[in-house]
Amino acid sequence: MRWLLLVVLLGAAGVYVLGPGSLATMGAEVTVEPTAADDADHVALDVGEPRLCGPRCGAADLTLTNTRSTLAQNVSVRAAVYAGQTAEGVPLWTRTDLVGDLEPGETRTLTHRAGWDDGTVTRVRTAGGWVTVEITVGSDETTTTFVGTHRLG
Repeated sequence: MRWLLLVVLLGAAGVYVLGPGSLATMGAEVTVEPTAADDADHVALDVGEPRLCGPRCGAADLTLTNTRSTLAQNVSVRAAVYAGQTAEGVPLWTRTDLVGDLEPGETRTLTHRAGWDDGTVTRVRTAGGWVTVEITVGSDETTTTFVGTHRLG
């Protein structure tokens, strides 16, 4: 089973998962695991070091690699962050990228940026500090969803 390490930082104005903030510059690690182990070898996913991109903005790079021996067609990535311990309800943040086709062994890097506001902070605090990260990598051939939950602070 493949594990993914996702960095989550609590920010002064809010929370951004897949990127940083700076309330006390408190970092936390969230281990995100594919929900279907047999699909985990089809597309490798790595999350780079998060960084600030503004006073209310965080960014991180997501790197996808087609580990299959065949073309991965119409690859897309959907990332969502939820307040609470499940990936249910209205997400705090979402982004979908259409990557296109990936040749065997080909790698693509996407930069995800997200801003936050006071409402985001309130929702996370109301959820007891819990956030759930869900990243779905899909193609015409397969879909793998990575999910992780962590309590901030």
